[in-house]
Amino acid sequence: MISSHWRRHTLALSIAAGAGFGHCAFAAENLAHMRPVTTSSVESSDLSGYMAVDGDASTRWGSAYGNSAWIYVDLGEKRSISRVRLTWEAAYAKAYDIQVSNDASSWTTVRSVTNSDGDIDDLSNLNAAGRYLRIKGKKRGTEYGYSLWEIEVYGADSNNSGEKSVTLYEDTHFKGYAVELPVGDYNLTSLISRGALNDDLSSARVPSGLKLEVFQHNNFKGVRDLYTSDAAELNRDDDASSVRVSKTETTDGGSDEHPDWQSGHNYVEGDIVRYKGKLYIAVHANPGYDPVISHWFWDEYQGGEDGGDSGDGNDDGDNGDDSGANCAAGNNWNEANLTNYESYPDPNSEECIKYNGCEWAGQFAGLDGVQPESWVKAHNIAAVHSKDFNWLNGKTLRLRQGGKEIDVVVYDMCADSDCDGCCTQNLGRTGYLIDIEKYTMQRFGTGSGTVQWQVCD
Repeated sequence: MISSHWRRHTLALSIAAGAGFGHCAFAAENLAHMRPVTTSSVESSDLSGYMAVDGDASTRWGSAYGNSAWIYVDLGEKRSISRVRLTWEAAYAKAYDIQVSNDASSWTTVRSVTNSDGDIDDLSNLNAAGRYLRIKGKKRGTEYGYSLWEIEVYGADSNNSGEKSVTLYEDTHFKGYAVELPVGDYNLTSLISRGALNDDLSSARVPSGLKLEVFQHNNFKGVRDLYTSDAAELNRDDDASSVRVSKTETTDGGSDEHPDWQSGHNYVEGDIVRYKGKLYIAVHANPGYDPVISHWFWDEYQGGEDGGDSGDGNDDGDNGDDSGANCAAGNNWNEANLTNYESYPDPNSEECIKYNGCEWAGQFAGLDGVQPESWVKAHNIAAVHSKDFNWLNGKTLRLRQGGKEIDVVVYDMCADSDCDGCCTQNLGRTGYLIDIEKYTMQRFGTGSGTVQWQVCD
C-alpha cells in the first residue's frame, strides 16, 4: 500500500436551468433504467454492466473479447416488453438474440438479429413478457468484444396497463411544469432526463396505493420526507435532488415491489432488496455483495426513518493511546482484506523507487506534519480505502484473526491514484481494506489474509 497524502475535494454541481430538456410530462418509462445488471464478463472494472443502464451517454459496458458474451437486466418483476433500444459503441454485435426469462435460468428468444450494422438498434413489436431481459451475443461486428452505451426497455406493466404514477410539479399547489414518475428510483440524472430541474420541485400528487420519498441530496441521501397522499407544498420545496416512488406496504409488513437479493447482480445506491426476511438498501453501488456481511454497502431498510448521510468521522487525529478503547460486545463485526505497508521504507525498496514512498515517510492523511519513526513505532497505525476514510478517520478499530487481537487507529488512507488501482483491487470479496503499518503488523503477528474488525466507541 502506498499512502495517499492528497486531499480529495468534492465539487457540488448545480444543473443549469433548462439543461436542454423540455418541461413536460415524460410518458414512456425506460424499464431498464438503473436496474440491477448481470454480465458474462467485463473488459475492465470501469466498463461494468451497470453503465449500460445508468442513463449516462458517456459511460458504457464492455465485454471481454469473444462471440458469446451476454448482459441481462433485472426489471424487478414480470413486465410486458414491446420495444428494446440498444445504443452500441464501435464494438457492436453483428448478430445477437433478445431473450426474456422469469428466473434468469430458462431463456426464450423473442427476436434474433442477424445483420446489425451497429450504432442504434431500435427493436419494436416484441410482444414479450418477463422479469429479465438478456442481450446474448452470437457474432461480433469487430475484432473486440461487445460494448453498449445504453440499453432501453419499454412496455406497459404486465399486470396493469394503467399503471399509477406520482406527478411532481415545479410550483406549489400543483402548478408549473409536471413530471410523471411510475414506480421506481430517480436520482438527479434520472429526474433531469424526465424534464425536472435540480432543486426545482414544490408539490406532488400521490394516488392511493403509492408512496413518495423525497430526498434532499442526490442518490437518496440527506433528509428524507415521506408522502402517501397529495402534498400542495413539499417540505423539501425547491430542495429535492432524488426521489423514490413505491407501492404502499402490504398488511404483513412486507413490500411487494422489492426483489430478492441475488449474488452477482450489480446494485446501485438506493436499490432495495429482500434478504433472509429483511429489507436492505444499497448505500453504495456494489456487484452483489452479501447484505449481512458487507455493512458498508448495505443498511437495513425500515421504510419509515429519515435518511441522512453517514457520520463524518472523528478528525481529531491526535496522538492518544491506541489501546483500551471501549469496544462493546454488541458492536458489529465486519470482515476486511488485511494488507501491510511501511511508513519508513528502505530507500532501495520498491515502495521508495516505484511509488515515492520515501518522499512521504512519516506522513499520514489524517495528521499534520511529519511524524518521527519513534512515534510510528509506538503507535498502532492503520489505513483504510479512501472511500471509507471520511467516516473512519481517527477512529479506533479492534482487529482479530484467529487468536490474535489488536486495537489500531485509522490515521491514513489508500487511494487508487497512488498505485494504479491497487487499493480497490485489494478490497477483495469483503468490500473493505485495512492496511496496517509494519511495526503494528509485528505486534499483531500477521499482515495478510481476512481479518475481522469492529469500530470502538
